[in-house]
Amino acid sequence: MPASLEQLQARLDALYELQATGIKSSSSGDKRAEFRDMADLNAAIAGLKAQIGTLQSTPARRSYRIIACKDL
Repeated sequence: MPASLEQLQARLDALYELQATGIKSSSSGDKRAEFRDMADLNAAIAGLKAQIGTLQSTPARRSYRIIACKDL
């Protein structure tokens, strides 16, 4: 089951807190996440931001402009 927007935002907030404190591991209940370095943590943050962006975005509108030129 895909995560809801609120769940993803809560995960993102937790990762931001880890980033601010410099801690490389976190656990919540029976789940544990450990990052080798800050690059892994930044990649996880970027992935969550992308997922949140796709949930918040509306489909892009497409417009077509037809240009005709009569070559004389």
